[in-house]
Amino acid sequence: MQKLIYTVFYNKYFPVIQPLAGLNKINPFFILSVAALETGFGKHRNKNNFFGIKASASHKNKFLIKTKEYNSSTKKYISVSAYFQIILAFFLSLSNFLTGKGTGKNDYI
Repeated sequence: MQKLIYTVFYNKYFPVIQPLAGLNKINPFFILSVAALETGFGKHRNKNNFFGIKASASHKNKFLIKTKEYNSSTKKYISVSAYFQIILAFFLSLSNFLTGKGTGKNDYI
């Protein structure tokens, strides 16, 4: 069953990732791995945000969710509420990940 989940995720998203990864000179398996990690292989993709892209305070299309973040001062994970971008489709999520759109800089790669 678990292998099926991996195969379905790969078959659905890799064909979209591969050409854009090539254009950006990034290993497509790295991008697929980040999306898989952030969403639990698609099971927990909130509002098509496949890469955990946060929203700024002024961002209009955002949602609030409880998440865990690593605190480097305490060296522990802490629970926080944070805003993340609502994204209309996987392709747009991928594009935002590759370009850093929404943050004003490329923080993702």
